[in-house]
Amino acid sequence: MMADFNYIKQRTGNNDYLCSLITEIFKLEYQLDHPKEQSWYFNSGLKSQKDRLKVLTKEYESFRAIVNNFSIEKLASSLKIEQKKVSEADTLHCSRGSRVMALSIARGRINTIELYQGVKNSVGDVPVLEFFRK
Repeated sequence: MMADFNYIKQRTGNNDYLCSLITEIFKLEYQLDHPKEQSWYFNSGLKSQKDRLKVLTKEYESFRAIVNNFSIEKLASSLKIEQKKVSEADTLHCSRGSRVMALSIARGRINTIELYQGVKNSVGDVPVLEFFRK
């Protein structure tokens, strides 16, 4: 029987990215702590499951460090810069391919900054993983 992780959504301010990352980490920890409840397939790949847990935990800590390193004001300033790049892309004196690449990079940065802003607005500084444990 899998543990209930529904409480995490509230603690993450309903941020889908943060909630899904934490839930994935906790579910994997649960599965590793309860191997008899898992499938033969899961148990046959325990090393890769443990490696996956390490990767997810590092991803969380990296995300946490980045979000906590920026203020809301700095994120807003960075967002304005990237939005300006998108609005000025047509004035670039370069090939169409280079312009498309520049737009793609700027839009990707905008999406990332908006993700960070969403987390900052709903959670503030991202707490250590232990905070989300019951």
